[in-house]
Amino acid sequence: MRILIFSTLFFLIGFELMAQDFLTSPSSNPVLFPKGDFFRQNEKSFVQKENFVYQFDTLSLPFIDDFSTNHFPKRITDINDPRVSDTTVYSIIINDTIYREPAGFTSDSSFRYVINPADSSIIFKLFLDTERKIDFHEISKFPTTFDTLTVFLAYDIYDTLNGGSDTLLKTPEYFADSAAYFIVEKNSNDYYTDRSVLLSNTYPIEPPSIGVATFDGLDEFGMAYDFLDPETVSADQLTSVPINLSNLSNKEVFFSFYYQPQGISLSSPGLRDSLVLDFFNASTQAWSNVWRVPGRGLDDFKQVIIRVPDSIQHNGFQFRFRNYANSTGSFDHWHIDYIYLNNNRSVDDTIYRDLAFVYDAPSLLKNYTAMPWFHFKLNPASFMVDDSVATRVVNNSNENIPVYNKITVTDTVFNTIIYQRPLNTNSFVIFSPFMRFDLKYPIDFSYNSNQVDSAGIFEEVYDVDFRPPAQQQPDFIRSNDTIIGKTVLKDYYAYDDGTAEAGYGVVPQPSQEGLFGFMALEFNAPIQDTIGGVQIYFLPQTFDVRPQPFELIVWNSLNPPNVIFRMPFRYNPIYTDYNAFISYSFDSLVPVNQTFYVGLKSIGPNSMNVGYDLNTNSRDKLFWSFDGETWNIPSAGIRDGSLMMRPIFRRTGMPVGLKKIKKIAEQIKIFPVPAADLINIEGISYDAAQTILIYDIRGQLVKEQAFEQQVAINELKNGVYILRIFKHDGSIINQKFIVSH
Repeated sequence: MRILIFSTLFFLIGFELMAQDFLTSPSSNPVLFPKGDFFRQNEKSFVQKENFVYQFDTLSLPFIDDFSTNHFPKRITDINDPRVSDTTVYSIIINDTIYREPAGFTSDSSFRYVINPADSSIIFKLFLDTERKIDFHEISKFPTTFDTLTVFLAYDIYDTLNGGSDTLLKTPEYFADSAAYFIVEKNSNDYYTDRSVLLSNTYPIEPPSIGVATFDGLDEFGMAYDFLDPETVSADQLTSVPINLSNLSNKEVFFSFYYQPQGISLSSPGLRDSLVLDFFNASTQAWSNVWRVPGRGLDDFKQVIIRVPDSIQHNGFQFRFRNYANSTGSFDHWHIDYIYLNNNRSVDDTIYRDLAFVYDAPSLLKNYTAMPWFHFKLNPASFMVDDSVATRVVNNSNENIPVYNKITVTDTVFNTIIYQRPLNTNSFVIFSPFMRFDLKYPIDFSYNSNQVDSAGIFEEVYDVDFRPPAQQQPDFIRSNDTIIGKTVLKDYYAYDDGTAEAGYGVVPQPSQEGLFGFMALEFNAPIQDTIGGVQIYFLPQTFDVRPQPFELIVWNSLNPPNVIFRMPFRYNPIYTDYNAFISYSFDSLVPVNQTFYVGLKSIGPNSMNVGYDLNTNSRDKLFWSFDGETWNIPSAGIRDGSLMMRPIFRRTGMPVGLKKIKKIAEQIKIFPVPAADLINIEGISYDAAQTILIYDIRGQLVKEQAFEQQVAINELKNGVYILRIFKHDGSIINQKFIVSH
């Protein structure tokens, strides 16, 4: 794989140098980042994570999972969680008493040596009565195991003929130690013992059912297994909980699943990559490989069915999927779907009487996935889809199936149903065998927005169901027959669905002032209004671009360029665990025309990859530039998608966000005033804050660090500075302070 990877990297580098804008595979997934600054690992949390022990039920047949429901174990990090009990295990127990002495024991006998002082020769030696019986526990794993051992105190005694005596301590083989474990109680919803794979609705293409398990080069926290070395490694794995295969009346046990390489991602598995399936023999406590497939380019989902040998049909059987992939990011994708393990099957049992949704629910908005409420309410009908929305459904059976389908729209402000279609419960359509079909739902309701004075969300519930005679078998999997969509009506516009399958960047180009790259996104509002900030999804890269600044810019026109606002402060990219979006607030409200553009100017040698959603398409709204004067549409190699940048609107005369920031800032106390070597911050907790940036009065970034309530400033010159605190919820706090040494 190394040769392939380096040739790929060379190609990408060459492409970036020739092309001016580019797409790249993510090197991490911010949505999966744990709380806090991911790049500063919390040691306490890390230790606790390693010492959490999850207990799992043993499941009975059938085992069915199409990943339309999350059956991964939930990561517990709070030792006070009601599902957690703690226990401390001690390494040495003697007569039911904990051994706490530091000396420890050895497996060798203890002796008394008599030494001739003339030449240090040993005259004779005697056994010392230091023998002990101990229960020695192996505490490096849980549940612990122990052996009853015969050991000796870890010392020898040396006597000389002239009466001198010395005790010489030996390095103990067995010594007092302990380990604290936090036991998480069983959860019947857990089908797997690990969680390194990604549960995804957005990566697969035409899966047999909505939701897949996606394997790549990222761990459960969304980080690359190895940023620096692009080597093929055993990366993700999906291991089932124990399954009882004993005492079966029918021994014809078969295991089946679907798989797809690549999907919608930019990266396909190479020839050195592979997907592997292992079975666990509970009687021998050993895993064995039963199936594997080498990497290749995009293909349809294929089904595999394998008989489970009689020899491993025991209580405690497990299966395990593993992938071999590039360890540096979200590369070499495989998607698994529709796992089915049961007895009384055959090799031909590959057709399921199942009706399933294929993709997530669409937005009810015509051009956006979210828009400001106070714009929507001006004319709701004009912003809704023109006639209907469509949902993708598949009939996985070989029968003609009468299907009943329904949509219910709820106004979340009042929690009332505002639309339902059809009203006739006998209405149905006929699905042919293996048919994939876009069910269309007319959206022809009127919404009296004048009755509502606050933002809300339309929640859309789509249902499909068999309408068979009573004697026929029911739907094979019921959970994939319902999907829920949300049409967001708050204070921002969005084209994207919140997931980044790629990153978009512009290769910086040199000028007399430095290295720059520009990107801008067009929006169209029904009225002139004011914006107070921008949400941006920065996609972490192999190299950390957080020290590299950028400017936020608003244009009323790109041709010719008409800059109406440029933030006086330079910002820095921030990676977050809050929906992966960071809100950058302006220092004042910015009036914009109905058509306007928001974007950024990167400053420095590296491109700033912004998240790019491959499941929606607003490519025609995206523009890039080297100098901010001549603007271009995306290059020919840029796939359809949406840049993950969202303007935040404020009502004219109501700068809600800025008032909020000011109010919070007044609650923050920085002391002493003036400060010399340290500043102390009061009024905000570690749980709320994430990152600190300090700017000088000219707007230049002079210091960046993870949030601490005490910050060293001895390297700063005398003067006035602005302290900026980025919170986990995306909001920003600004406060001035003075340095005087």
